[in-house]
Amino acid sequence: MSEEHVKGAFEKAGGRVKEAAGALTGNERLKSEGKLDQVKGGVHQVWGDVKDAAKDLVDETRATRDRDPELP
Repeated sequence: MSEEHVKGAFEKAGGRVKEAAGALTGNERLKSEGKLDQVKGGVHQVWGDVKDAAKDLVDETRATRDRDPELP
């Protein structure tokens, strides 16, 4: 699990706590901030997926090149 995935998970969890606290206290601003934090956490997780996919592609390309030295 990459750093972005961990950041995202914590941000989403914190957002759920904020949203629940806002709902319990009737604080709409806190509730909205919690929802926003959950979205930001999801973005971190997606960014982590993109970074992982790019790394996998680079690794696969290097492995292919190592198997066939005639490739550029």
